[in-house]
Amino acid sequence: MRPRSNGRPTLLPTSLDEVSVGGVEASTESVSGVGVAGGRLHALDALRGFCAIGVAVYHYRLWSALAVPAPVEGLLAFLGTYGVSIFFILSGYSLAHAYQRRFDGALSGEHVLSYLRRRLARLGPLFAVTVLLSIAGKIATGGDVPDPFTALASILLIFGFVDPANTPVIGGWSIGVEVVFYAFFPFMMLLRRFAFAFLALSLFLTAWVSWRLASLPDLPAGWHWYVHPANQMIFFAGGVFMRLHADRWCAWKQGTWLALLGCVLVVAVLVATGVSELELVTGWRRVLLVSGALLIVAALGAIGTPRSLAKTAEVLGGLSYPLYLLHPLLYFLSSRFIPVSVPSILLLAALAIVGAIFVDRFVDMPLQRRLKGASW
Repeated sequence: MRPRSNGRPTLLPTSLDEVSVGGVEASTESVSGVGVAGGRLHALDALRGFCAIGVAVYHYRLWSALAVPAPVEGLLAFLGTYGVSIFFILSGYSLAHAYQRRFDGALSGEHVLSYLRRRLARLGPLFAVTVLLSIAGKIATGGDVPDPFTALASILLIFGFVDPANTPVIGGWSIGVEVVFYAFFPFMMLLRRFAFAFLALSLFLTAWVSWRLASLPDLPAGWHWYVHPANQMIFFAGGVFMRLHADRWCAWKQGTWLALLGCVLVVAVLVATGVSELELVTGWRRVLLVSGALLIVAALGAIGTPRSLAKTAEVLGGLSYPLYLLHPLLYFLSSRFIPVSVPSILLLAALAIVGAIFVDRFVDMPLQRRLKGASW
């Protein structure tokens, strides 16, 4: 969804500079919580993976200008745009579950530093490698190489505090925004009694940004507004709020949630079909789709997952972060050699998924275990 940095949208990239995405940074915390039957909510792990896959397929279809049936286009447009939002919701939800006792009543420097180290260690290594690969790709193709400050800010994960869109990583803006949310999260938990106030403020901010975007000719013209943390805060704050008040909605019957989930998906597809990116993130569509994204997480958080599907859900959750970072690079490397067809795009998506599982299983997970063993 992300246009070129010069503001001109492009569908058929010929260099790394011309490939970009509407970012997704999944919650990288194992999602768990208290649902109808209690225990870990594998359904949210699965949701995280399905959203990452949806984003990848959406971008592959968009970049290749491949024609698909209208309902498929609507579903992919929703996942490609609001899959990012769902990841922010999952992040707020899972962090609130994991840290609600640690940040209960007071903030100690030791606990905050431990929390920040763990969060940055979870994101940093794979993102730093992607920064270097992205810069190497730009050099190899004669693209615009970022200045040293931009590259260093990305490696250190501080670029989101200045300009989330200014990173060499394709779609990396969402990582920068996530780090901003990480920084504010301990204070949100300390002031949890005002969780509704945080939610209301976030709603006002996204409404204000949506109003500004609506006056522009297209989304590229307002990209810096769209990726601003203020515009995305409604999702993270919504996830935190839902977890803190889970006892109020998890008691609903599963049948009720399933019916609601089905209605949300149908409405989302209808609303997202045949409209521009700007229309998806402004006006009444913004209201419906923001609400829909929140309801999807609430529904799956309450429904839960059968034990027989738990392992599959964990695999889906684990592949989401590497898939998001790697799928644009894979497209760039292969787009000149594959025909534009549905089988080719699906094959490319399958290769991206397999690659993401490999990276998660044999690279990222072992590294995370070592970092955790070293008190990170």
